[in-house]
Amino acid sequence: MPTHTDLTKIKRTAFDENEAERPIDREDSSTVKSADRVLSLFETLGRWEREMSHAEIAAELKIPKSSLTQLLKTLVARDWLAQSDDKRGYRLGKAFSRLAKAKGQAGDIVALCQPILSEISNATHESVGLHMLRGTETEVVATVPSSERLNISMRVGDRAPLYALSAGKAILAKLPVEMQEEYFSNVEFLPLTPKAKSSPEQLRIELEVICREGIAYTFEEFTVGCAGMARAIISPAGEVLGAINVATPIVRYDKAKRSAIKEALDNAIHKIEQLISSS
Repeated sequence: MPTHTDLTKIKRTAFDENEAERPIDREDSSTVKSADRVLSLFETLGRWEREMSHAEIAAELKIPKSSLTQLLKTLVARDWLAQSDDKRGYRLGKAFSRLAKAKGQAGDIVALCQPILSEISNATHESVGLHMLRGTETEVVATVPSSERLNISMRVGDRAPLYALSAGKAILAKLPVEMQEEYFSNVEFLPLTPKAKSSPEQLRIELEVICREGIAYTFEEFTVGCAGMARAIISPAGEVLGAINVATPIVRYDKAKRSAIKEALDNAIHKIEQLISSS
């Protein structure tokens, strides 16, 4: 006769088999349906480039009016939709233009910064890189190598954790608070070098200093023998577009070098942000 334990195993096995054969449940299906409705709504409004009323949208997309009401409220609150003055019509919101502008600016920034990176390298005799945010990392999108025999190499496409590079810290310090908190809730501090930051508390304190002084530093936190200095590039709307860093071998890094790099970065960022504002 089967024991209680045997019966439990049999029931569990039967349950697992039934679950494997069971189709996607209603919750999963409704989640997909909601996403499809949102995308169809965006496509409809974008295709006709006109305002549509609640009733027109419901008829066009075959969405029950009761379901559509809450969906529209959510999208308006998040700026993906905007309402007409009389609150009867809906059109695509500012979030789309912000997203498109940010995407376009990424390519523009690289072209705009490339000659300025050369100016920084000529002034400091060190390697210079333009970095952009890629999830929880920073990526090199443009670089100019040092003319010195002993130099720090940066290659386009190189990625590193935000907490480990001066450019990453410069970007992180200027991100909105909610993005910073999301970063801290997910980041894992890895011992990349003996001098790497080991806790969120240490990094939080450093970010406060960066916000006050405008410049970020690293000392052998990602590459042994390398000192880094960086400043973030900020758009007229206050958004972080990227960061420029200067990487120096520790043997050449002294007060005079630090002062020269800081002056070069200050001048470069000022020039870049002026060019962005006037474009």
